[in-house]
Amino acid sequence: MVPNTDKGRRELRLLSKSTTLHPRKGLVPFAEEVVLSAYPHPACLPVKHHQNYIMKKRVYYNPVIGDKATLLKSAEETNGEVTLLEVVVNAGGGNILHRHVDYAEKFEVLEGDLTVTLKAEKRILRPGDVAVVPANTLHCFNNFSKHPVKFLVQFNPAQPGFERAIAIGYGLAADGLVDKRSIPRDLRHQALLFTMSGMVPSGFGKLLVPLLRLIAATSRRVKRELINRYC
Repeated sequence: MVPNTDKGRRELRLLSKSTTLHPRKGLVPFAEEVVLSAYPHPACLPVKHHQNYIMKKRVYYNPVIGDKATLLKSAEETNGEVTLLEVVVNAGGGNILHRHVDYAEKFEVLEGDLTVTLKAEKRILRPGDVAVVPANTLHCFNNFSKHPVKFLVQFNPAQPGFERAIAIGYGLAADGLVDKRSIPRDLRHQALLFTMSGMVPSGFGKLLVPLLRLIAATSRRVKRELINRYC
């Protein structure tokens, strides 16, 4: 196995000038194909994986919904093994049913009550409780209590794209570029956050996935601008 390090990547690019067929990118250099395989999904790749990728900020606050996220361990720091966040969700907050195709997610409650839905089963987690969501499994989390809930969420393997999506999404909220549900008003921003986070919604939202991926693929300049501004 090729080591997941910058040195390993430079060595890989010197191995061969031949090409191979990538399922999403078409013909790419063979060395690039090997590098991409170390990541769960091309949409989650950092623009350039080197020391400058280290996130400039560690704490993100969303003034629209009042949620807060603190990056405790990043993909860069753990050599791609885990992403670990501490999250505070206000009363009534949460997300919709979705799945992550390429990575597992673990919740551990620190304060308050968190309702985690795994497929059709709902479970209320209290301090010390843990729930693990396997990859490609429908799930969501909600705070149905009257008080904020604080919990840890861990992704395996690490998700640099999700780390950036949190920074960008909360940054857009702070700049007043989202609606009252904290959804970006710009469709390009929506598409980029969707692909970077690696989330696939259920129900009707699933039908929009091809369109969002297409929009994201044609918004690379906007992606660079968002990363430079918020990450």
